[in-house]
Amino acid sequence: MWFLVPIHELLHAIACLMTGGSVSELQIHPLFGGSQLARWIPWVTAGGREAGRLAGFRPVGDLGYLTTVLAPHLVLAPIGAWICRRAVDRHNVLAFGLGAAAALQPLASLTGDMLEAVAIPVTRVVAWAGWPEALDLRVDSLGRLAAAATALGGLATWLLAAVLLILGALAASAILGFSGGVAPRPAQPAAT
Repeated sequence: MWFLVPIHELLHAIACLMTGGSVSELQIHPLFGGSQLARWIPWVTAGGREAGRLAGFRPVGDLGYLTTVLAPHLVLAPIGAWICRRAVDRHNVLAFGLGAAAALQPLASLTGDMLEAVAIPVTRVVAWAGWPEALDLRVDSLGRLAAAATALGGLATWLLAAVLLILGALAASAILGFSGGVAPRPAQPAAT
């Protein structure tokens, strides 16, 4: 579902702008429509090593940052789950596949957006507790987390990184639960 990449990334950018932040660069690989979008949106660039990445942005505060990171999931997961449930009722395999691709975005982003989302409040608390370097663990990929943890060093850093991964999985599960799931709920037996 190639078209979900630009939608997902544009939702990040829109959320940042709507919360008062600024966007200077949104990378979308040409395979996912980056070249076309770059013609219309000045801060979109066609390229990057990933399918899409909000590479240049300045959110306003932690709440704006968290909104920027979670927006695609809080929009696409419920819509995708709804499409899946309707598709099952109508036996429409194509619609189910399209819906599942949107609904399962949080799972696909376990080591990306979900990791970054939980890192925002957790690292803030840890920084308030006296370890401001923990803010360096606010990253958008597992590779960047490993690099940041290596740079900071120490067992506590690696334990915090592990906690972020676990909390990211829980956050993804919570969003999926909030979305209502991809299968219709079983009918309740009639009261006798």
